[in-house]
Amino acid sequence: MGGVTEQCRLLNIAGDYIAHGIRHRAGELATLKLGPQAEINIAQKLRAEVEAERQTRLDVRAGRYRLTACLAGSSAAEDCG
Repeated sequence: MGGVTEQCRLLNIAGDYIAHGIRHRAGELATLKLGPQAEINIAQKLRAEVEAERQTRLDVRAGRYRLTACLAGSSAAEDCG
């Protein structure tokens, strides 16, 4: 991704930073502002997410893994259909 700075200079932002870095940085800023989450709170949130009748983050990651394996022609992707 690219753009122009206030000084009219070219600005290039790595796609990986757009995809992952901004979220990570936002999490760091929230932790600074609100304080760290207790381990028990994190565990409760994950448990609630797993028990929810919708896709969890783990489901989404597994789907991405299967899709990547299918596209790569991996034999590990048994259910590419």
